[in-house]
Amino acid sequence: MKRFAKIIAYLFVLVALQAGVAAAAPATISESDRADIHELVAKYSFTWDAADEDGFAALFTDDAEGNWFVNGAKEPAIAVKGIGEIRTLVPSRAAVFAKKGLITKHLMPNSTIEAISATEAKVVTQALILWQIKGVDLLPKFILH
Repeated sequence: MKRFAKIIAYLFVLVALQAGVAAAAPATISESDRADIHELVAKYSFTWDAADEDGFAALFTDDAEGNWFVNGAKEPAIAVKGIGEIRTLVPSRAAVFAKKGLITKHLMPNSTIEAISATEAKVVTQALILWQIKGVDLLPKFILH
């Protein structure tokens, strides 16, 4: 009986060690999940530029947090928590741009995706934001001197 108890104890230790090794293994992100994340980043650009508050809000979970940084800033220029604050961000920012007569186009070509856990990832994206003034002809022109 003691021998059986020892074997069970060793098996328990081995199972515990295996569980510890599995828990310590780095989280990974499947190619399919990576593609879905890149699609979300693209939809972010299009819904923001269209001032589509419902479409924009649909990209986030209820407990999402967003931080928007100006180049080089250590603190976010805009920080929101929760879907309610995210939803109100779109019309408020769209109103600021409309008052100035600006149309935005977000180009978001560079994203890094880091697995945090089996169900979470951290995504950092660089954005090039083009601003056009409504009613101004910005087509390139040849000027001859």
